[in-house]
Amino acid sequence: LYVGRIMRHKGIEYAIDAVDRDMRLIVAGVNYNEAYDRMLRARALGSAVEFAGRVDDAALPSLYGRALATVVPSVYRTWGGGETVVPELLGLVALESMACATPVIVSSVGSLPELVEDGVTGFVVPPNDAGAIRAALRLLRDDPARRAEMGRRARASILARFTWEATARRCFEAYAA
Repeated sequence: LYVGRIMRHKGIEYAIDAVDRDMRLIVAGVNYNEAYDRMLRARALGSAVEFAGRVDDAALPSLYGRALATVVPSVYRTWGGGETVVPELLGLVALESMACATPVIVSSVGSLPELVEDGVTGFVVPPNDAGAIRAALRLLRDDPARRAEMGRRARASILARFTWEATARRCFEAYAA
C-alpha cells in the first residue's frame, strides 16, 4: 500500500518496481503532478497496481489493516533529475499504518528513520532502491508470523510515543530540563 500525494519526491515508482507478480500495490492519493502521474501509470502497465485516487479518511484504517505493508519510498533525488532537501517532515502515513498494526517500509530520508525501528516495527531501506523494498516485501510476505509481530510492535511503538499524552509528557520533560 502507498498512501499520500502523488508527487515526484514521494518515489512511488520504486514501490511500483518493487512489486512481485504475486503482489498487488494500491496507490491511494491525489495527483499533484500530471507528468509524474502519467509516467507512474505507464510504468505500472501489466502489473497489479491499482490507482485508487483519493481515499476517505474513514476508509484508511481498513486499507492499512488489510495491507501486507505500507511503503513510504520518499527520495531526495527525484524522477526527472530534480532534488529535494526535505522530502518528509514527519511521515504521518507511516504513523497511521503503524497505529493500525501494519509494518512500514520507509526510505532513509528526512524523519522517516526516526519513526521506524529497522527490523522491529518495519524496515528502513535506502532511497531510490526498488530492490531493497522488494526484499523487505518478500520477507513480510514469506513470514506471516514475523509480519504479525512487527505489526504488534509497530502499534505498541505508536501507543508509547505518539499519543497526545505521550507527546505532552515529552514536551513537559523537555521544558523542565
